[in-house]
Amino acid sequence: MLPRANRLKKSADFSKVFRRGYSAGNKTVVVHHLPASSGEGNPLVGFVVSKKSLPRAVDRNLVKRRLRAVSAKSLQNFGEGTLTVIRAREKAKTTSFHQLASAVEQALARAQAKGKQ
Repeated sequence: MLPRANRLKKSADFSKVFRRGYSAGNKTVVVHHLPASSGEGNPLVGFVVSKKSLPRAVDRNLVKRRLRAVSAKSLQNFGEGTLTVIRAREKAKTTSFHQLASAVEQALARAQAKGKQ
């Protein structure tokens, strides 16, 4: 489970990541990543699973649980003080846990690389 201290909750923070952050994606997920300005603090991670991509609440909740578990396992990869939003696509529902984990890691690495340029 993703600790409370690492959850992105405020709407303003989500908007800031979408406006100023770097994004990278694949067929399963899109990762929006905003590097830390000060480099201090906990990395914050938020999730977006829309009704448009997954109309059934059961499917949305399943994908969110999987994304939270993936994020909790790889929390050290996000970086200190960063803000990250992981947006699920329709294919995330049929993807296995391990494939979802690798998709998130790949997209995160690409978004972080864009931020360092």
